[in-house]
Amino acid sequence: MGEPRQGDKIKRILIFEDSDIFADMLLEFLNDAGYLTARAINGFEGIKQVYTFLPHLIVTDVEMPLFKGYQATRLLKSRKNTRDIPIIMFTTLSETKDRFWGGQAGADLYIEKSPDNFKELQDRIAAFLETTPEPDFKAIAQEGKRIDDNTLIEMVNNLLDLKLFQTTLIGMLTELSSKIGSLEEIVRGFFDLLIYVCQAEIASVMIKSTDNSLLVYTANRAGFLPAVKDDFTAITIADFNTQFPDYLVASKQSVDFFPPGEKKKSLESYMIIPLLSAGEIFATVHIANSSREYFSPVIRENLTVFLNAAAPVLANALSVWEMDMLQKKTRLAFARYVPEDVMDEIIRKSQDSVSQGEKRNLAILFADIRHFTKISENSDAQE
Repeated sequence: MGEPRQGDKIKRILIFEDSDIFADMLLEFLNDAGYLTARAINGFEGIKQVYTFLPHLIVTDVEMPLFKGYQATRLLKSRKNTRDIPIIMFTTLSETKDRFWGGQAGADLYIEKSPDNFKELQDRIAAFLETTPEPDFKAIAQEGKRIDDNTLIEMVNNLLDLKLFQTTLIGMLTELSSKIGSLEEIVRGFFDLLIYVCQAEIASVMIKSTDNSLLVYTANRAGFLPAVKDDFTAITIADFNTQFPDYLVASKQSVDFFPPGEKKKSLESYMIIPLLSAGEIFATVHIANSSREYFSPVIRENLTVFLNAAAPVLANALSVWEMDMLQKKTRLAFARYVPEDVMDEIIRKSQDSVSQGEKRNLAILFADIRHFTKISENSDAQE
C-alpha cells in the first residue's frame, strides 16, 4: 500500500490548498509517491479544475478564501458526475464539530493536516484508489464544457436554494408536530407537506402498531379512477408484506383523504420508503406518479431529507395513538372494578409520567394492567 497500482495509468490527485508552503510540501510528497498532481488555491478554482484535470481523488483544506472546503465538497458530492470522486479533508481543524461538518458535506475521510500525517494520507489515498471504481471521466469532461464562472455560481445558488427548501420543510414539520395528539391529523399534514417535495399524485402511509393493527392512510390527490387506486393499494400491501413477512395483522383501519376521481392515466413511477424509529422500521411510505422515471436524484434526495425528519413526528404520534387505544381498553376492562374517577386519576398520573419522559415506567404499568385484566376477567368482583 502507498504506491499507485502497477500496470495502471498514473492516478491524478487534485489538491485544494491556499498555503503555498504547505501545498509545495504536499505536492512534492505525492509526486514522489508516483501520482500526477495539480493544485487549486481555493475551492472555487478547485471545482473548475475538477472538470479539466479529471482527478481520481481530491485532497482539500477547509479554511480557504472565496470558497471553503466544506462548500466545494458539498457541491461536488451533489453532482451526479462528480459525486463518486473520493474527497479527503486534510486540515488543521480537528475538533469534533469540524469532523461533523466534514461528514455532512460528504467528505469520505477527515485527516488532521500535518507533515507527520503524510504517510497516513498516502496509505489512505492508495486504499481509496484500490477500492473505488473510476469516475466517469468522459461524462465529467462533457459537463465541463458547459462550466464557467457564471454557471458555477448558478450551481452554488441552486444548491443553496435546495438546502433552504429542505430546511423550510423541516421547520414546517416541527410546526406539524404540535398536532401530535391526533395521528390522523399528523398524517394528513404529512401528505400536505409531501406535495411540496414531489408530485405525489397518489401516496400511502402504512403503519404497524404494537397491538398488530395495520393503519393505512391514502391520499389519491390526483383523483385516479377506483381501478387505478385499487391497483396501487394492492401493490402497497404486497410491498408491506414483503417488508414485514412475520407481521400478523389482527385488525386493519383505512383512511382515504381524497375520493376516487376520473383520472384514467396509469401509474408509471413508484417508490417505497421505509420509516425508522429507534433503528427499527415501523412504517412504509408509498408514492406513485403517472410520469415515467419521475423520481430524479434531486427528488430522491429531497424525499430522503423530508422523510428522515418526518419519521420521528409520525412515530411519536403513533405512540400517543397507541397509548390512547390502550387507555380505552383499560377503562373497559376495569369498568367493573375501579370507579371512573379513580381510573381518571391513574391515567392522569400516567400521562404526567410520559410528559416527564418516564415512558418506560408507563410501559411497565400498562403491561401490569394487561396481566391484571386477564386475571380479573376470570375472578369475582370483591365487595
